[in-house]
Amino acid sequence: TKGAGSRKAGLAMAFKLLMMSEKRWRKVNSPHLVAVVQAGVRFPDGQTCILPDMPKSSDSFIIKPVEVAV
Repeated sequence: TKGAGSRKAGLAMAFKLLMMSEKRWRKVNSPHLVAVVQAGVRFPDGQTCILPDMPKSSDSFIIKPVEVAV
């Protein structure tokens, strides 16, 4: 047959694929660095790569609370 067959078979295949891929997923060991990675900072060889146009201070990577007007 073409495709997964029935809906039930498709859900079963998707579930099995997710269970198999979950075994290779890694836990985030440093959640405080997630914002830094999202900001685009590179970590070659596990060290922070500071570009010439980036600020030297690490204070720029501290997450500051933002007030939202409602």
